[in-house]
Amino acid sequence: MSDVKEKILEYMLDHAAFDGWNDILLSEAAKQVTGDKKYAHICFPNGIGDVSDYFSDKCEADMLKRLQEKDLQSMRIRDRIYTCILTRLEIYQPHKEAIRSIIAKRMMPDGTFKTVKSLGTTVSNMWYAAGDNATDYNYYTKRTTLAAVYAATLLYWLKDDSDDFNETKSFILRRIDNVMQFEKLKHTVFKKFEDIKPPFTHS
Repeated sequence: MSDVKEKILEYMLDHAAFDGWNDILLSEAAKQVTGDKKYAHICFPNGIGDVSDYFSDKCEADMLKRLQEKDLQSMRIRDRIYTCILTRLEIYQPHKEAIRSIIAKRMMPDGTFKTVKSLGTTVSNMWYAAGDNATDYNYYTKRTTLAAVYAATLLYWLKDDSDDFNETKSFILRRIDNVMQFEKLKHTVFKKFEDIKPPFTHS
């Protein structure tokens, strides 16, 4: 069954730019791969939503595999994050129209939960790959910050027609620089508050 699902997904990714990302394409893909449209429901009971989830899981696994092959720990933290985001976009690049359709569907009200869940999984995996094992409040602040950077980057990439999406690469670097500057400022402000001595009081 997994082989059939894989082939159905491949067919859909190849045709999404022309036929859209929908249940009609799913049925056609099942027919082309197995000779019977019923396999669309057998493989993906909830239709196109299940295909999108299956594709997202494959991209997640592919990203982690590629990141494990890179020497992230030898890089500065900003370079690790840049590499993580860029690696995900490299996986997405051949399937831009499919990604565009998936994002459009998940931005609908009934797709909010899946959007948040998928985004949370991705940024957590990026941070773990980058060597972050925080368990305190930093766990949440780091992931919230990266989620904002990654989401903004993804929307920018969808509109980027430059060669090898170079404009998006520059956009990622700018956003990371903004975050690093903010973190530096935040650290400085907190440090000043910590250095303030409490006023002398009589008992």
